[in-house]
Amino acid sequence: MFLGLTSDVVPMYVLDDYAETMIAPRISMVSGVSQVQVQGAQKYAVRVQLDPEKLHAQEIGLNEVQDALRNWNVNVPTGQLFGRDATYTIKAAGQLARGRLASPSCR
Repeated sequence: MFLGLTSDVVPMYVLDDYAETMIAPRISMVSGVSQVQVQGAQKYAVRVQLDPEKLHAQEIGLNEVQDALRNWNVNVPTGQLFGRDATYTIKAAGQLARGRLASPSCR
């Protein structure tokens, strides 16, 4: 089965999130369904351009920038729920809201 989501009002990343968090988990719980894949995802990405001279002037190494970015990203798996018929990954999906971290939620 293929299911396509489109919208003239909602951005693609919102549709992708809805498919990942609402539709796919429900379809995967149907008896006889072995796998659900969400394709064509449009995710937020962070692109970082560094000025080597400014980094050197501040005595900041590339490894420090990498560590800061890794620590800033809060979308990481935080645990698992083991059910009778399935295992679910819990993910804290905090989002930046007006310059600070919003409350994380479980998915």
